[in-house]
Amino acid sequence: MVLHSVMPPEVVWWEPNPAGEGTPPEVVAEGPRRIRLRRDAAGRRLIERLDSTEPSDYLDPRLQPGAIWQEP
Repeated sequence: MVLHSVMPPEVVWWEPNPAGEGTPPEVVAEGPRRIRLRRDAAGRRLIERLDSTEPSDYLDPRLQPGAIWQEP
């Protein structure tokens, strides 16, 4: 896969560190979008990242990083 981005690869493609710390994000696929979720200390699922081919998804405040994920 080719990705042209100003972000460094380690930010774009998350991988656990060699010591095994951290857990991979949960991925929810909804049609053309993929949403990566993380659990916070309270157990809530927070949006970490949005991958979508629909431009309006990036303007939706319910899908912004840091928002609490709610099942549709």
